[in-house]
Amino acid sequence: MKRFLLIAFSIIFVMFMLMGCGGRSSGKTPWGNPPFSGTVSGTARGHSPGVEVTLTLVNGIITEVELNLSRETAAFARTPGREAPGLIIEMNSTNIDTIAGATETSDGIREAGKQALLKIPGVTDVGY
Repeated sequence: MKRFLLIAFSIIFVMFMLMGCGGRSSGKTPWGNPPFSGTVSGTARGHSPGVEVTLTLVNGIITEVELNLSRETAAFARTPGREAPGLIIEMNSTNIDTIAGATETSDGIREAGKQALLKIPGVTDVGY
C-alpha cells in the first residue's frame, strides 16, 4: 500500500512539474528591469542612411513597431516595411532574419532596433 501511494504521489508530482506554475505567460522575455513601458527609437544605415525604428513596449513586451524607410530605395523597402514589424512583435526582438532581396535594409532595421532597445533603462546588451 505504501509503495502504491509513493508511486501515485510521484506521478502526480511529475505531472505538476511538467505543467509549470499554471500562470499565463506570453513566453517572451520582457525588456528592462523593471519591465519597460513606453516608446524608444533608433536610427541606423540601411541601403541608404536614415532607417528609423520606433518601438512601443508594454510591460517589456514589444506591442507596436513603426518603421520609417522613406530614405530607402522603394524596391528595397517594400518587403521589409511590410514583414519586419510583425516579425519583431512575434519575436519580441529586433534580431530578425534578413529579408530576401533587402539585405542592407534588413541590417538597418536590425541595427536601428538594437539602438532603440539600448535606450531602455537597465538594458546594456540585446544579445546580438
